[in-house]
Amino acid sequence: MKVAIKTHNRVNVLKTHTLAMLDRNDIHQNDVYLFVSSEQQRDIYSAGIPEFAGNIVLCPETGARGAAKHIQGYFPPGTDVIHCDDDIRELVTVDKFNEVSGRKWIEVKTLPALAAQGFAKCREHKTVLWGVNPVWNRLCLRNTLTTSLAFIWAGCYGFIAESNPPEITVKIKDDFERSIAVYLNYGAVVRFNYVCCRTRTGRDGEGANTTSAVTEKLHLDDVMYLHKKYPFLVQLHKKKTFGGVDIRLRDMRKRQVGVIGQASLWND
Repeated sequence: MKVAIKTHNRVNVLKTHTLAMLDRNDIHQNDVYLFVSSEQQRDIYSAGIPEFAGNIVLCPETGARGAAKHIQGYFPPGTDVIHCDDDIRELVTVDKFNEVSGRKWIEVKTLPALAAQGFAKCREHKTVLWGVNPVWNRLCLRNTLTTSLAFIWAGCYGFIAESNPPEITVKIKDDFERSIAVYLNYGAVVRFNYVCCRTRTGRDGEGANTTSAVTEKLHLDDVMYLHKKYPFLVQLHKKKTFGGVDIRLRDMRKRQVGVIGQASLWND
């Protein structure tokens, strides 16, 4: 099992966030690969995190789409890979699911076991993609593990490397298109609805905030493109910020959600 992290100009954030989280989860640093965009970035990360110097990979493709494609192609087919953003503070769940109020966060420190279960479920259901709940909100967590169409967030997901992965054509909503493409190819994606991530983005002078007018236009272009291309899987919904509209994934050809299990890691 390997871990892939794409990162740019965020050595300190990477060290204090994702790498610290992986260490608490007993992920060995030899299994962690950092993907950077240039020789200069490789030098910066080699100097800032010398213990990872041997696992820094040059990824010349630009943008989220190019980076994801390069990461997918870097690992031999059949390899189990966990993909993480560089700003993940912790994986979390809640202490109880059967009550609306009073839920408390619990940090998940069993990522290897969670990932192993995700990859096992992928193989059981003959698919290649699993993920976690994309919303950091105690009320949005559900005590279910599903294989129905679901949004697999790019910040933390697992994939089984393929020789011919789905082609991603959108600019910034690559995780939505990846979720759709894998679902159409294999008939399932696996999602742990009882785990989510606490992150920190665009602070401490590192990295960049992506809320510009240009990014907003790219967002809207992707939204309308995906809705037009997959009208039976993509629904539009209003939002207060960032373009005023976004998408939800739902297979309107089906009526039942495929619940295949419940959280078990915390009940052992």
